[in-house]
Parts: sequence; C-alpha cells; structure tokens
Amino acid sequence: MSKLTNVLVAGLFACGGSSNTTTPDGAGSNGSNGSNGSNGSNGSNTAGALACNGNTAPTPMPMVRVNGNLQTVTGSLAAFDFALAPLGSASLDICTGVDCANKLATVMTDGSGNFSAGPFPTMNNMPLPAYIHIEGGSDVTTFGYPPAPLAMTGSGQAIVFPSSFTGLLGATGQCTQGSGTGIIGLEVVDCNNTLISDTTNVAISVTENGAAAGGSAIDVGALVSSAGLTGLAGLKGFFLVCDVPAGSATVNATYMGKTFLANTVEVDGSDATEAIIRPGY
Repeated sequence: MSKLTNVLVAGLFACGGSSNTTTPDGAGSNGSNGSNGSNGSNGSNTAGALACNGNTAPTPMPMVRVNGNLQTVTGSLAAFDFALAPLGSASLDICTGVDCANKLATVMTDGSGNFSAGPFPTMNNMPLPAYIHIEGGSDVTTFGYPPAPLAMTGSGQAIVFPSSFTGLLGATGQCTQGSGTGIIGLEVVDCNNTLISDTTNVAISVTENGAAAGGSAIDVGALVSSAGLTGLAGLKGFFLVCDVPAGSATVNATYMGKTFLANTVEVDGSDATEAIIRPGY
C-alpha cells in the first residue's frame, strides 16, 4: 500500500472566493453563469440554483485571469483538532497540458493566502484549459481543475490538506491506496458556485476508458461532522475518490435528477487531483 498523498487541493477557480455551503432553496436571483466563479444569491428554489444546468460554453474573452485564495488545514491527528487558516507565501503554478507541460505562470500567495495570475490569452476562440499545480514537497504533486476550461476570468478558494488530516481518512479504512494510484477530490457546487450541502442527494461518478474507476466516493463533510471536527464544517459538499489508476479520468455528479457538467482531469499515480463539478457553464 502506498501512502496517502500529503496534500490535496479543494475548491479552485470557480468557488467565487466562498467556502459557504447551501441546499439550493434560498431566495434571490442566480449568480452569473460561466466558469468564472461569479457569485450570486441562491435561486428561489432548487431549480433556480441549478438554472445553469446544460448551459454550454460562452464565447471566450480574449484574455482571462486566475485569482483566488489558498487555505490550509491546521492541527494534528494526535490532538484530533483541525481548522482552516490562510496559507501565505505558498508557490503555485498555472498550467495547461498533461503534468504541467505548459507552465503559464508561477505565483506566490500573500500573507492572507490570496493569489492572482495572468492575464492569459485564449486561443482560436476556445476556452483556456488551465489548472493549478501545487508542489507540496519533494514527493508530492497536486493538480486542481476548474469545472471547465476558462472562458472568462476565474476566482475561487483552494484548501490544502496536510498528511495528518489525510491520515485521519486512512484510519477510517474508507480510503486505501494501491501502488501507483492517485486520489481525486471533488467539490460539488450549484450555479452560484456554492457547495451543495445536501450531499445525501449527490451521486459521484469517476470513469476511465468508459469504466468505473477508483473506490466509492467518500462524503468528507459528513465524515468530519460525525467526527466532531466543527472547524472543518466548510468541507460539506466535498468528496474523495481513492485508489484511482493513473490516466485521464472523467468526473461528474448528479443531483436532484440533474446530470452536471462532466469534467476531464489527469490522474498522476500516487499524487492528488482535485476538480470542481458544476451544473453547467
């Protein structure tokens, strides 16, 4: 058995800088549709918060930026106490291509964990297939994908998980890793880019070459809640799929009878991949 990865990123590009969770039944108008992370209030009902379901990619802007905030999980397994805190002075890359083949920029977070990169040109009237790459140590690589290639400027929040927290997941017996397999973190959001807290009605799928890949999806929010880790309540709506073979994977979710926008990511053996799943553009 290989070790669990030391770092896992949750929530990139399209989170609108918010780690709030919701069951899509509030009052208000929808947020801006698209993969740019624009926030808005929840729809007047579930259908409103899922109104972007089925939307296709808009015409890309000529230039796009990537803005966001990096958080880390602090605490220890021994003390059984974890909380979220800003991660300052952290280096991350903005990439396209497999295994960061095309590095567009390298940026550092400020003392509050904020970062900004770009602008980057979109090419041939196509959205930019960019993602975040974080080198968490000499033997750890993490890749974080937005819900779709960027058609406009994206913003969001990323969360870094230390080995002490992933060790907690391994201790539950739910997340085991075979040699050379990766782990995928999935954040399921509504059209306002808000985490869906009604996770009992969320179904996750991970496929490679048309067949199911990895273990059963783990509802991390429910897991930390049952463990009494109130400092990590913001993880409700975040799922893990362990033991995923290296290669190209398609990740998706269904909620309330609606199939969300499929997302294609690369899984690197023994490393971590994260992706956002959204109803549509």
